[in-house]
Order: sequence, then structure tokens, then C-alpha cells
Amino acid sequence: MEQRIVKNGIYGFIVGLLIAVIIFKDYKVDYFPGGSSTTYEPLREYVLKLIRFSAIVSIITMLLTWIMSSIKLTKEKTSIGELVKGYVLSTVIGFIVITISMLIVQAL
Repeated sequence: MEQRIVKNGIYGFIVGLLIAVIIFKDYKVDYFPGGSSTTYEPLREYVLKLIRFSAIVSIITMLLTWIMSSIKLTKEKTSIGELVKGYVLSTVIGFIVITISMLIVQAL
């Protein structure tokens, strides 16, 4: 169980980093009459923003893995229907948690 939690934490960090690179921009465009101006965020702040988001996603992934593993340990035998239901439920919960964490980080 511990290996699964660590592995999912690492994968969560990598996936969170990839999502953060897609979502967060390192520049801001200001439009004004007659033109526009582009300002770039300092590299250190941008990288820290990416790492902060990835860490949040990783911790949430590890918590969800621990909770799901704890639930599976209490059940004796699962049928195929329950297995598919569990995967769909965990995917939906993961999507919701990642979306909420993205909104929280955007608000910061």
C-alpha cells in the first residue's frame, strides 16, 4: 500500500506539473489605445507557482490513494461492476479535486 501511495504521489506531481505548464502563463498582455504591452513574470516566481501547484496535486492524489486503499482493504471481494464503479468514482473525484485546487491556486 505504501508503494502505491508513493508512486501515485510521484505521478500526481508530474501530471500536476504538466497541467500547470499548460494553464499558467508566464506573461501578461496589457492592451491600450494604439498598441499593447507584454510583461513577463520573473522566472523564479513562475517556477515556484508551477511547483506549488504540482505539490498540491501530488498531496491530494496521495490522500485519495490512501482513502481508496483503506476502503478496498475493508471489502473482502469485489465484483467487476464494483471495480468499474470505483474507477469511475475515483476519476470523477480526482477531476473535481484537481479543478478545485486549480481554482484555489488561481485565486492566490
